Amino acid sequence: MVEVLNKPEDFPRASAKGVGGLTVWGKTREYYGSIPQDIFTVTADMFAAGKIRYLTMLGEALYRGKALIHSIDFEEDYDREDIE
Repeated sequence: MVEVLNKPEDFPRASAKGVGGLTVWGKTREYYGSIPQDIFTVTADMFAAGKIRYLTMLGEALYRGKALIHSIDFEEDYDREDIE
């Protein structure tokens, strides 16, 4: 463990590759991943209050129904031009 912390470049598998994954199978859409514990309660309250209505996920293209997600933005409004 200490070696990974001191020289992470020698351990490429130790680096984070994304914040989660997206699976699309027929009509089913699933996201699996995590957000930091200290922001979870605030995020849940904002969803309940309608302050977050959209999730923008950026990552790799779907391949065989799966994609690695690199980042997530929580948005009240959605403007497609901001993404493209």
